[in-house]
Amino acid sequence: YVRTVPPNEWFMDSFGRLSKTGDRYVRSIRKAEDDKIAEGCTFKPTLSKATQELVKNTPYLQHTNFYDRGLEWQERKKRAIAAQAKAREDEEERECTFRPRTAGNAPPFIRRIAAKKRAEKM
Repeated sequence: YVRTVPPNEWFMDSFGRLSKTGDRYVRSIRKAEDDKIAEGCTFKPTLSKATQELVKNTPYLQHTNFYDRGLEWQERKKRAIAAQAKAREDEEERECTFRPRTAGNAPPFIRRIAAKKRAEKM
């Protein structure tokens, strides 16, 4: 017998621990554990102004949500694939050497003969 946990009752925190969403006691214990772990972390990164500007001006770096970043990445990938397909198609068209000679490029006497033939058919 396998019991599945409904996703609306449980969640997994950043350390991979399962908790109930409404369990305040467990949340307070986990918060205390997290604070204790964080006390040992002395590294506090600071971003330079250039990096902060880069984040502001780069659309896919502005997403804080993992899902939104994934969607942005997927759109960029689709655009890149479409651009590669278009470039490949253009390259194949450049390789085509057949250039048909149409009636517009024909000498005047051939155009007169073609006009007479068309008139005879009508």
